[in-house]
Amino acid sequence: MNKQEIIKNLTDLLATICGYYFKGRLEGCRPWVHERDEEGDGISIDLYNFGGDGKPICDGLKPCTVTYDDGSQDSGHLYCMVYDPNDVTPLVFLFTPGDDIIGDTEIAPEDLSEEVLHNILTWLETEWESNAKPEDKPDVKQAKDIIALWSDWCMDYDDENLWLDYMAKHPKAHCNRQHLQEKWDYCYEKYGSKAAMNMLWRELDNDNREILTEYIMTRYI
Repeated sequence: MNKQEIIKNLTDLLATICGYYFKGRLEGCRPWVHERDEEGDGISIDLYNFGGDGKPICDGLKPCTVTYDDGSQDSGHLYCMVYDPNDVTPLVFLFTPGDDIIGDTEIAPEDLSEEVLHNILTWLETEWESNAKPEDKPDVKQAKDIIALWSDWCMDYDDENLWLDYMAKHPKAHCNRQHLQEKWDYCYEKYGSKAAMNMLWRELDNDNREILTEYIMTRYI
């Protein structure tokens, strides 16, 4: 994977974890997720084992070299990643330059090296696959496929009617079409086309996720 693919995969996985966190399905499971504030939809995940040996979760975080757009660099401690679907840049990292233990700076993923991003993604995938509750853990690949497809698919209004009809008429369905339409309209109007699928996916229960996945797998993959 190149750098942009790593960033996309990391962002998609955090979107999935964020959804499960706010559904209350990650209690007692790693990775340890923190809620950013009382009114927002954001989460943060520590990049240090604060509850254990206190060491970084992977190589390259202490020290970590950050390269800014103008080519200048900082060396310091990368200690947290933050995901908020409402932000223009949903994924950022918290970075403390030098030996400063008080101040911190938000860093875009593009400012980090490909190696560091790869190490973080590998750690998070391992944590998620190994420690999330089996009965609650989604099929991560299918979730990524759905989210990846949505940015193009959601622009096709005719297709909106097809998937809503498919879900409402499915034998496993337990939501009527109007209810599904209202969920989709709310997500689309509030979050826009690029983030709507992340938020809709979060609102669906496991049965409806399976139905939507079945539709997309049949039509697009």
